[in-house]
Amino acid sequence: MTMLTSITVMLSAILIMIMVPRIYSNWLQFKEYLEQGDREKLVELQALHNQWVIRHFGMGLLALGFVTAMKHLPGLEMHSQAAAATAAYSAISLTLALVESILAQKIAAYAAAVPQPAKKRHREQGYY
Repeated sequence: MTMLTSITVMLSAILIMIMVPRIYSNWLQFKEYLEQGDREKLVELQALHNQWVIRHFGMGLLALGFVTAMKHLPGLEMHSQAAAATAAYSAISLTLALVESILAQKIAAYAAAVPQPAKKRHREQGYY
């Protein structure tokens, strides 16, 4: 195993070890904010998840581009193990983007369903 392959495998493992507990923690926050009926916190949490979707999706596409380059450029054909490890990283990153996206959609749906006080709603619409 080359150094590049080892680094990619370690980055993939670190990504999983950090992101899975963070997503679970945000899920617990979502449940708490939903019980409290705190619409503002739900919207902030949704914005946070949307940022993570963009990050994961961007990194997944970038890794997929590297894999494509390693497979099709003549000078990089010898790095097949690194290409496989990078493809695994790309799949993990795109899967995390999907999970974050689903969670952000769920938060958005519940945030829209949380009733907002009439006074605040009228103020936001410019009645007061």
